[in-house]
Amino acid sequence: MSATAHRILSNTAYQLIGQVFHLLLNIVVMAMVARYLGAEGFGKYTFIFVLLSLFAILTDFGINDIVVRELSKDKSLICRVVYDLFCFKFVLGILAIGFSIAAVFILGYSPQICSCFIWASVSLLLMSFASISTIVFRVNLWMKRNTVAIVTKDIFLLLLTYAAIVHRCGLPALIWASVAANFVNLCVSLVLIGDVIRIPRTPFNRAIWEKIGRSALPLGFACLVVTLYAGIDTLLLEHMVGQTAVGYYNAAYKFVYQAIFIPVALVNSIFPFMADYWNKDRERLKVLFQKAYDSMVIVAIPLAAVVTVIAPKLITLIYGEGFSPSVPSLQILIWAVAVMFQGIICGYMMIAINEQKTSLYIDILALLLNIILNIILIPKLTFIGTSIVTLLTEIFAIVPTIYIIQKRLEYTLSIVCLLKSLVIGALCALLLVISYKWNLIVQAGICLSGYAALAYYFKLIPEEVAQQLWRKASPGRVV
Repeated sequence: MSATAHRILSNTAYQLIGQVFHLLLNIVVMAMVARYLGAEGFGKYTFIFVLLSLFAILTDFGINDIVVRELSKDKSLICRVVYDLFCFKFVLGILAIGFSIAAVFILGYSPQICSCFIWASVSLLLMSFASISTIVFRVNLWMKRNTVAIVTKDIFLLLLTYAAIVHRCGLPALIWASVAANFVNLCVSLVLIGDVIRIPRTPFNRAIWEKIGRSALPLGFACLVVTLYAGIDTLLLEHMVGQTAVGYYNAAYKFVYQAIFIPVALVNSIFPFMADYWNKDRERLKVLFQKAYDSMVIVAIPLAAVVTVIAPKLITLIYGEGFSPSVPSLQILIWAVAVMFQGIICGYMMIAINEQKTSLYIDILALLLNIILNIILIPKLTFIGTSIVTLLTEIFAIVPTIYIIQKRLEYTLSIVCLLKSLVIGALCALLLVISYKWNLIVQAGICLSGYAALAYYFKLIPEEVAQQLWRKASPGRVV
C-alpha cells in the first residue's frame, strides 16, 4: 500500500471512528428530545436549527474549502492565513447573527421561536471560529484531533440535554445546551491547534486573499443555494402544514442525514490530494476519484436497501410509536442520502477542478426545481411529498455534475461497483425480509455477515485489504 493511500485510510479511519460515536450520541439526543417534546415540540426544535443552518453559510461562504485547497499547495502559509481567518470569521459571525435575528422578526414567527432562535444564533459565531480549526486539521491530515473535538462536544451535548429533560426545563434549555456544547467544541479545537496559533511574522498578503475571494465567491453562492434547498423544504412545510409535519419529516431526515459523516470523512482526507493531483498528476486524480466514488456506492446502496426494510423498527426504537408516520419518509429519504454520498464526492471534485461556477448554476436549477415541486406536492402529500422532492432534487443535481467531471478529466466513470452494490443491497434486503420477525440485533448481525461475504464474493473488497483485516482479526495466524 502506498504512503498516500495509507495516510488517506488512516485519517478516514480516525474520522469514521469519531463519527460513529457522533452518530450514536446524536441519535440518543434526538430520541430524548423527540420523546420529551412530542412531534409538535420536536418540530419547533428542529425548525430552529434548520433556520439557523440557512444563516450559518454566511460565516463560510465557500472560504473554508478554498483555503484548504490553497494551503494544501503551500503549507508555509498556514500561520498567516489562520490569523487572518480569525479576523474575517469574527466579522462574518457578527453579521450572520445580526441578519438571522432580523430575519426571524421580519418573518413574524411566534415569540417562543424568536426567543429561542436569538439564543441559538450565538452558535453562529462559535461555529465560525471552530471551523478554522477544522481547516488546519484537514490541511495537515490531523483528523484524529478533529475527532477528539467532535466527540467531546457530543458528550457535553448529551449530558446537558439529559439534564434539561430531567429537570423539565423546556425548549429554551435544550437550545442553551446546544450553544454550550458549541462553546466546548471551540475551546477544545483551539487547544488542539495551539501549535499554529501565533502572531505571524509574514505581512498580510492581499494577493492571496484576492485569489481566495475570487474562487470562494461562486462556491459560496453554490453552498448558499445547496443550503437553501436542504432547508427550504422545512420552511415550506412549516408554513403550509405546521410544526407537527415538520416534526415527523425531520425525525426521518435528521436521522438518515447523520450518515453523511461517511463521505465527509473520506473527502476530508482526499480533498488535499485531489487539489494537488489536478495540478500535477491527472492520471492519479482519475484513479483516486474512481476509488472514492466506488467506496461510496459500496456503502450507500446496501445501506439504503437495508434501512428501507427495517425503517418501521428503527423509528419505533428511536422515537417511539408516536412517530410511526415518519416511516414512509425515512424509506424515501434514505435513498436521497445514498445519492448524497455520491454527490459529496462529486461536489468536492468540482472544487478541485475549478468548476465552482458550474456547480452554482446546477445548484440554482436544483433549488428552483425543489421549490416548485414542494409547492405542488406539500398540499397533497405533506411531509411525504417533501421527502420525494428531496430525492428528486439530489438526483437532478448529481447527473450533470458527473457529466462535467468526466468531460474535464477526459474519462468515463465506471459504474461496475454501482451495479454490483445494487445486487448486494437487494440480497441484504432479502435477508432482512426473511428474518423480519427476529430481534433487530440478530438481524443486524446476519445482515453485516451477509454484506461482508457478498462484498468479498463480488470483489468489492480488495484482496490486500481483506488480508490485512484477517491478520488483525487473527494476529496469531500467518496469512
